[in-house]
Amino acid sequence: MSVGRRLKKARQTLGLTQKEFGKPLGLKWHQIKDMEAGKLLIRPEIALKIEKKYSINFRWLLTG
Repeated sequence: MSVGRRLKKARQTLGLTQKEFGKPLGLKWHQIKDMEAGKLLIRPEIALKIEKKYSINFRWLLTG
């Protein structure tokens, strides 16, 4: 599973839209969309923010 697919799966499990997921992270919905599609890389700093906000392990997110 790709990084983007893991991100999408985690977001959907939380029941959040791309906008709702990105807002607390300081990201726009289209950035989340591009990350999920693999068009935009998820930088480690963003993965750490996701882990702190949503308790999603950043290593799992980045590497599976």
